Amino acid sequence: MEYFKKQLSARELDVLRLSSEGLTDKEVATKLSVSLGTIHTYWTRVRSKCNGRTRAEIVSRYTRELVGSSNGTHAGVHASILDAIPLGVIEVDADLAIGLMNATSRELLSVNGAEAPLSLNHLPVSAQDRTEILQITEAVILGKRVRSGLTSRGTRLDVVPVLDGSRAVGAIITITPSIQRVAAIWSSVSSS
Repeated sequence: MEYFKKQLSARELDVLRLSSEGLTDKEVATKLSVSLGTIHTYWTRVRSKCNGRTRAEIVSRYTRELVGSSNGTHAGVHASILDAIPLGVIEVDADLAIGLMNATSRELLSVNGAEAPLSLNHLPVSAQDRTEILQITEAVILGKRVRSGLTSRGTRLDVVPVLDGSRAVGAIITITPSIQRVAAIWSSVSSS
């Protein structure tokens, strides 16, 4: 969290925080009583200051700092915080073993707690989606720059490396569903 506090103005931090809670740009603009154009300007600044290619990458880094996980370990991760995020979040190590999977990702992938896969190789998704997820994740861990992917379910995948110094020791995958899917997931997670 300190990194973001040092890099961003208070208002830019508000935009990042509200976006990480699942609000759309329009909802953030309304909540902060500014125009939609102002929110877009804030996002341009946030991406520039945080050296992020995509919002999902920045939100993923922000979330990681927020929950206190470091160097690929999960000590101190607050599951309730991660489960409240309307983005799917999966953290894997360099061998693609799943260390963390929040409630939204379990819902998106139709995984219940007892059947949680131990590896990305065993995700209960179509072969096409699994291949897409594996290819993007492996490329990121190997240090290649890749674009976001789209699964056959219409969800967007963003993958960022988990670094130990300059070496990738894993990756964080964020899964962004359609806004209708977010609303359905949010209501099911909130009610449990």
